[in-house]
Amino acid sequence: MSATSAQRTARTAWPRLTVRGFLDRLVELDARSRNRMDLRALDDRILRDIGLTRADVAAELRRPLLR
Repeated sequence: MSATSAQRTARTAWPRLTVRGFLDRLVELDARSRNRMDLRALDDRILRDIGLTRADVAAELRRPLLR
């Protein structure tokens, strides 16, 4: 394996943490958190309209924010 391909492999496995990447990730986590809070606040009638149950909502709320 050449040095160049080893560097590419290392970059692929461990992406560099940049300030921009960090901020983008924070914005994504904040949006996901807000969406879950909104989902939790919906009443049963609206959930039924969008095809969800309270069990579906509970399952989504149990999932970790970080995937």
